[in-house]
Amino acid sequence: MPNGAKCHSPALRGMAYCYFHVPGRRPAQGQSRACKNPLKLPPLTDRGAIQIALGQILSAIGSSKLSQRSAGQLLYGLQIASHNVQRAAKAASIAEKEKRKAKLQRKWAKEPVLLLPSIPVVPHRSDLASRAAAGRR
Repeated sequence: MPNGAKCHSPALRGMAYCYFHVPGRRPAQGQSRACKNPLKLPPLTDRGAIQIALGQILSAIGSSKLSQRSAGQLLYGLQIASHNVQRAAKAASIAEKEKRKAKLQRKWAKEPVLLLPSIPVVPHRSDLASRAAAGRR
């Protein structure tokens, strides 16, 4: 075997190899692990790329280019990628809020606080007239 382990299958008559390891043997249909037309999925870095990959996988399922097992594995991978992108976006949002908060705190620390002098409240003339009229009654 290629990894150096010994195959425990009996050798064919007159040959040094078993049925599965005979040089030049073509794998039976369905045994080939290499896909003839592999899907070219985009890097799953954002929600848009995940949507494109989902469309490609669903299209391949519909045209019977993917086995049910492969499709399940790819869809599970998309689910994980979607969750990771969502978490990364949330973390970036929190980091941006913290950054803005720190910037405002630095700005407030630098600016002196202006205290306005107390201004006496002077009643309006109409208020004085109404009070005077109320006092006459």
